[in-house]
Amino acid sequence: MNAQSVSLLTHDVGMMTTARHYGLSFVEIPSDWLLSPEPDERDKKIAAYEKEITSFKATHPAIRASFSHNGKELDRGVIEVEQYRRLSDQDVDILLERIKAYHPQETIFKTHPPDRPMNGIGAALFRWRPPSEQEIREYTEYAYPAWLKQVRDRLSGLAVAMEYPTRRFFIDLDIENTGFKSAQSARVQLVARGGLMLLPEPEDDEENCAEEQTSLPPPPQPPAGKWGTGMFDLGFDQLMPIVDRRGYAHLLSANLPPRPRDPNKFYWEEGRHEMSAQWELTCQEFMHKVGPISFQVPVFVPSDTTITRGAIELTVAAANLPEPFRKVVPVEVRYHEASIDEVVDGLIARL
Repeated sequence: MNAQSVSLLTHDVGMMTTARHYGLSFVEIPSDWLLSPEPDERDKKIAAYEKEITSFKATHPAIRASFSHNGKELDRGVIEVEQYRRLSDQDVDILLERIKAYHPQETIFKTHPPDRPMNGIGAALFRWRPPSEQEIREYTEYAYPAWLKQVRDRLSGLAVAMEYPTRRFFIDLDIENTGFKSAQSARVQLVARGGLMLLPEPEDDEENCAEEQTSLPPPPQPPAGKWGTGMFDLGFDQLMPIVDRRGYAHLLSANLPPRPRDPNKFYWEEGRHEMSAQWELTCQEFMHKVGPISFQVPVFVPSDTTITRGAIELTVAAANLPEPFRKVVPVEVRYHEASIDEVVDGLIARL
C-alpha cells in the first residue's frame, strides 16, 4: 500500500511556525484565495451613509474655487510695499522755490516781429501780431500760478502716489460648479479682513492718471507774438462749427428699455464703483459642468495703515446648495523703505 503525502493547508503564520517546529509539511494559502471579511454592523452603516451622500450630491450643485497669482496657485499672498517719506509743507515750499528758480515766470514778452520779416507775397498776406494784454494776463495771473499750485499738489501727494502700485496685489479667482445641478440664486461674496480693502473695477484711463500723479506737469508757455491774417487769427476751432460727435445714437438709446439680464451671468451688487471691504455678485442660475468663471480681485493696503496681516475670504451660497462654500487665503504685508529724495530729483531734472 502506497503511503500518501499529507500537508497542513493554512494561512496562519502561527500554525506555519508550529508545523515547522514539529517537522510537519504545510502549504501556505495564497492571499488571493481568501474571501473578503464579512462586514460588521458598523461597516454596513458606513456603506449606507456613503450611498445616501452620493445620491444626495447628485441632486445638488457642488462648488469648487481656487486662488492664484501670476499663474500659480495661491495658498498665501505676500504684498511687498515700498514706503516713501511724506513731504512736509516745509519740504514742498523748499522744492517749489527750487523749481521756480529753474522755471521762473516770464515778465518780458516779444512785442516786435522777428529780425527776419516776410518778403513778397508773404508780407502782403500776413502781419505780425504781438501777444495781447489778455494773453499776458492769462499767463501771469492764471496759467503760471495754476501751474505752481498743481506742482505743489503733486509734490504733497507724491509719496502716496509712488506707493500706490506697490500697495496693490492682484489675485485671480476661479469658481466652478462641478455638481450635477445648476446653482439657483447664486451669490458670491468676497470680504477683505484685517484692514485690507478691495479696489473697484478700474476705469479706462486709471493707469494714465496714476502715471500723472507720479510726474510733474511742464511749465506753461509764455505768450509769444505770431504771424497771421485776420481770418486765421481766429483759430481753426473758431472757424469750424461744433459737431456733436455722439450723433443721434444717444437720442435713440434714451427711450430704450433696459437690457434684460442673462440668467447665467454674474452681476455686481456691491463694491463695483468704490473701494470697499466687500464685493458681492449674484447669478440667477450658475450653470454646472461648463468650466470656471474668473474674476481678478485687486487687493489694496490702505495708505493710512501699516497692517502686516489680513485675509481674503470667499463665500459662495445658493438656494439649492446645502451649505455655503467657503475658502480663505491669508495675506502678509511686508514694508521696505524707499527714497523720496531720489524720486523728486529725477522729476525736477525732467521738467
